[in-house]
Amino acid sequence: MMFRSMKYALVMPLMLLAGCLPSTQGQYDHLIKLGERPLQTAQHIPTDAELAGDPTNVWVYIESNRKTDKLDIENEILSRWAEAMRKSGVTLHSPPTDSLGYLGQIYGKRSPSQNTLKELIQQAGYSSSGEYLGRQTVDYVVEVKVNRSTFLDTYSDPTYVPFMDPKRPGSCDYEMEAHLDINIKPLPQYRTLKSYWLESSESDDIEGYKCPHSSDHKAKNLYKQMRKEILEEIGDCGGVALQKFLTPKGYILNYFSDGKEHIFEISGGTAAGFHSGQSLNIFRIGSLGKHNGDLLGEATVEEVKPKRSLIKVSDPALIEQIKKYDLVKVENGNLLSNTYNTVSCSGNITEL
Repeated sequence: MMFRSMKYALVMPLMLLAGCLPSTQGQYDHLIKLGERPLQTAQHIPTDAELAGDPTNVWVYIESNRKTDKLDIENEILSRWAEAMRKSGVTLHSPPTDSLGYLGQIYGKRSPSQNTLKELIQQAGYSSSGEYLGRQTVDYVVEVKVNRSTFLDTYSDPTYVPFMDPKRPGSCDYEMEAHLDINIKPLPQYRTLKSYWLESSESDDIEGYKCPHSSDHKAKNLYKQMRKEILEEIGDCGGVALQKFLTPKGYILNYFSDGKEHIFEISGGTAAGFHSGQSLNIFRIGSLGKHNGDLLGEATVEEVKPKRSLIKVSDPALIEQIKKYDLVKVENGNLLSNTYNTVSCSGNITEL
């Protein structure tokens, strides 16, 4: 028994080194074994970083101040959007403060503020080598301006009614609202891809002889509840807006076919948010790097690995058109008819 155990202890590592352990069989292995079919190469050649299959990396730059953002929603909306986008293979975060310092050194500004980012990011926020300040390439910048987030209270005397006590309590009406501008800009072009006006409002009232002080228990709870509902709408509907245009994307790499079935390998897999069954749009990007380019047709994700996926194309005319490095993006439906976490966003988002 000891000899047999030693035998297996020696054989198993050798099998691992030789790659002899059985691997999961894919549905389209028979096509891959036939070898790659020739593909023409598109004019637009993606960078190595774009072909790596990493999650989409997004910097969110939020412009607000205490005068306009009375509800102090800046930090919370970013965390809510980040959670929503993480499920789509998108990394969403604020520009790291040390990057601002580094950019300031490059351009002779010792202590650059957040405002300098808008001027510097086009020049230094993107690197074709795939790294920026030791980090993953930045794919998009989302610029957000909190135009207004307010909380108002207005006291109204009770309506006069004959034979009723005129000294009875009146009503304190509370109104809360938030308005944000959102601009999505891909890099390195740094031109606005899409703009939104995002808003949310809540109202309620408390009966009393005057508007309660903010320390009043009932008023404090009402404020917290209304603010919570504002943040949920801004968070969920902002997530819908970002998911519409920051959906997983990849590029055509290889073509496999036996003449009956037609499969293409793309950059991007589970790490980038792809999963089986997704509908894709295929685009042709021109030499000038127009962000989405011209729509060629549709495909479906069939098999997914960490950094690569296989997609199926059924349209014979489209199969003839596809070139290596054509862009593929997950189709995300109509924005205004979309819902996220059961919240309808048709009344909260305006596409500009």
